[in-house]
Amino acid sequence: MLLDEVSKGNHRQLPMITSLWETQIQGQQFARSHGFSEFRRTYTTALRLASLQTLSYRPWVDELNDHYHIVPIANITDEAQRQQIALLCKEVYVAAHRDNPPANLSIAQWMDLVFVDDLISHGSFIVQHQSEFVAVALLHRGNGVDTVELGWRGVTLSHRHRERTLMLATAVLQAEYAVSQGAQAMVLECDSTDPWSVCLIDMLPFSPSPAWVTLKRP
Repeated sequence: MLLDEVSKGNHRQLPMITSLWETQIQGQQFARSHGFSEFRRTYTTALRLASLQTLSYRPWVDELNDHYHIVPIANITDEAQRQQIALLCKEVYVAAHRDNPPANLSIAQWMDLVFVDDLISHGSFIVQHQSEFVAVALLHRGNGVDTVELGWRGVTLSHRHRERTLMLATAVLQAEYAVSQGAQAMVLECDSTDPWSVCLIDMLPFSPSPAWVTLKRP
């Protein structure tokens, strides 16, 4: 009855989205039988820092030194450069959400979304190539005193041939920072449509996690 109601009137001009745990088989069967199809899976997983020997990953960081410069976002105080960081975050967010793109927001609104109160600016990194910002990796305070949360991350289009190295290198630096602050785990919410979060799960020993399945009906 609810599905019939929201399908009426102006609502029928908009896509409908619903999400269920992957174990909710009956709910998924109902959704699929009414025209919904899966377009994304989301995993919330944790990386226990005690299990991560960052020194073994250090070559990934050192490999970039000849061509890239990785700096904490806390070091970027120029307003124009901070706007560039916000625009890079917009670029990678849009690339990871092609099936449900964000609203058309102003640069000021993107700044508000990026530089939030829980952002750990000393543990968030921007990657520079010459004078261009080419990759970003944000870090946020976690729900617990001993956890941090990995935030938006990604690589600009012209440097995606190095994206795995760039993403692993920034994640290693974030892990080293988290350890220095007494954190025991880094939490990651990973969408299957986000190639940069997916590559972290592929390369680092994150714990297994059930999927939150999102379906859409045109």
